[in-house]
Order: sequence, then C-alpha cells, then structure tokens
Amino acid sequence: MALNVTMSGNSSSAKTYSLKVNSARISYDRSPLVAPMPGGVDPIILDLGQFRVKIILEGTVPVSGTESDGTNDIPSKVELEDLLTNPLWYAANITFVIGGDSYIAKIASCAFSLEASKEEWWTFNMALHSKKKVAE
Repeated sequence: MALNVTMSGNSSSAKTYSLKVNSARISYDRSPLVAPMPGGVDPIILDLGQFRVKIILEGTVPVSGTESDGTNDIPSKVELEDLLTNPLWYAANITFVIGGDSYIAKIASCAFSLEASKEEWWTFNMALHSKKKVAE
C-alpha cells in the first residue's frame, strides 16, 4: 500500500500530482556551533536555532502513460523527469503533502532505477530540502 503524497507547484498553470510513495523520511538537522577552548576547558557550544529539514521519498512511477489515483494524476517516469527540468517547477516552491502535513520544498535530487521483476514500474528516490512543516 502506498502513502498518500501529493506535489503541487505554486504556478497557476502547475498541476497537482499524486506520488506512489512506499516510504517517507523527514529529518531535522541542526548545526550548533562548537568552539574548542585551550587547556582542556569545556568547549563553547552555541545554538542559534538554525535547522534544515530534509525529506526522502521512495516510491514507484509507471514506465509510460499517466495513471490516476481517482483525484490526481500519477506521473510516469518521463513526466516526472520533465517536471524536474521544467523552470515552472524547479524555480518555484513545490508543496508536498505527506500524511496530511504540508511542506514547502525544493527537489534536491531524484534517482530512478528499474528492476527486472517490476518492468512496468520505475522506482524513484527523491531528496527534498524543505522549510519546517506548514502550520495548519
């Protein structure tokens, strides 16, 4: 069973797509500053409250032809590749809804693999850099 994940661009002409996602990982990375002190004294640790949100989505897309989940289209591999290189998508923020939570993100990378046992579906691994979850 796939997770319910949608992606939509901020352009009025951008379409909303559903992705067949098998797993989603969301991590919050913090970067406190650590300054070592001479003489074996404890280091100074400063936390400026900065963080980065990284989202990893793993799922499948059809080799060709658009499918539908009943509400939105599920892009094929070719369509998803076109979105990744289309300025209307990569220049604007993309809203991802994952399990009911919204994240405004940019796609950092997307890799595709084809397995012999599943020749009709490509597997994808998409990495996103995001702002924190959008408050409801």
